[in-house]
Amino acid sequence: YAGLGQAYMYRYAMSHSPDLLAQAKAACMRAVELKTDIPDGEICMGMLFDETGEYEQAARHLERAVELDGQRDESLRELAWAYEKLQRLNDAESLLKKAISLRPRYWGGYKYLGHFYDARGRYGEAIGQFQEVVKLAPDSYSGYSNLGGACLHQGDYDAAIAALKRSIEIHPTAPALSNLGIAYFYQRRFAEAARSYEAAAQLNDNRYEIFGNLAEAYGQIQGKEEESRSNYSRALVKAEQSLAVNRNDAQTLSSAAIYAARLGQRAQAERYRAQALVLSADAPDIRKNSALVLAWFHQDQRALAELDRAVSEGLRPSEITNDPAWRRFSANPLFRTIIAKAKSKQP
Repeated sequence: YAGLGQAYMYRYAMSHSPDLLAQAKAACMRAVELKTDIPDGEICMGMLFDETGEYEQAARHLERAVELDGQRDESLRELAWAYEKLQRLNDAESLLKKAISLRPRYWGGYKYLGHFYDARGRYGEAIGQFQEVVKLAPDSYSGYSNLGGACLHQGDYDAAIAALKRSIEIHPTAPALSNLGIAYFYQRRFAEAARSYEAAAQLNDNRYEIFGNLAEAYGQIQGKEEESRSNYSRALVKAEQSLAVNRNDAQTLSSAAIYAARLGQRAQAERYRAQALVLSADAPDIRKNSALVLAWFHQDQRALAELDRAVSEGLRPSEITNDPAWRRFSANPLFRTIIAKAKSKQP
C-alpha cells in the first residue's frame, strides 16, 4: 500500500490530476494502519503532506520514519525536502549529504542535492551534482534535463541546449522541451522557443509553466499578441488549480503572480507575489519574479530593489540581460549598477 500510494503521487507529479491524490491518501493511510513499526507508511504519508503543502505534518511523519530506520536514504531525502520548504536549509542540506553517504552509487541522491543547490542559486554546485547523476546513469533523461536546467540558470546556453537535446533524444519530456524553449528564448530565438513550448504542451497540457512560457514567447512575435494573452489566461487557470491542491507552493504562487500581472489583474498579482515571498524569500527565482511583477506595473524603484535582492541571493546577470522584460531599464543607472554587481559575483 505504501508503494502504491507513492506511485499515485509520482503519477500526480507528472499529470497533476487531483483524483490521484485521493487515491494516494487512501493507500498511504491503509499502509499506516497495517504496519506501525516500519517506515514505509510514514514515508508515504510524509510525501503526501509535502505534496499538499502541509510541511509541518510531512516533517513529523518523516521524522518518525527516520526514527524507525535511520539507514533508509529515502526517508532522509524526503525529510530534507520537507525541511527545505520549512526554511530549515542547513538541516536539509545535511540530510541530503547523509543520504548520499548511505548510498553513494545511487544517482537519485545527487539529483535531490542538485535540485537543492539549484533552488538556492548555487548553480555551479548544482551542475556538479547533475553531472554525477548522468555519470552514474548515462541513460537518465531526467538527469540530462536537470543538468540542462542548471546550465540554463548559469547562463551557459550552449551547454544547456546540448544537455537538453540529449535528454530529448533519450526520451522526450515536457520539462526538457520547455527548458529548451527557455534557452532559445534567452538567445532571442523566439520562434524556435515557441515551437519547443508547443511540443512540450502536446506531451503534457497540465503544466502551467509551459503555457506561461509559450505566452511569453508569443509576446515577442509580431502578430501573436492574442495568442500570448490566451496562453497567459490558460497558464493562470492551471496554476490556480495547482494552488487548490497546495496553497503553499512558492514557485506556483510566484508564477501565478506574473500571469495575473500580464493579464492586468493587479490585486491578484500582488497577493500571489507577497505570498510567494513569505514562503521562500531567499530563492533568487522568487525574488526575480517579484521584481518582474512590480516592473510590469511600473513600480520601478521597488522592482529594482527586488532585482538587487535577487542578485544578492544568486541570480545570474544573463537571466536579467537576456530577458526582454528588462529592456526598458537599459539606461537606468541603478539597473546598470545591479547588472555590474551581478557580473562581479560570477566565479
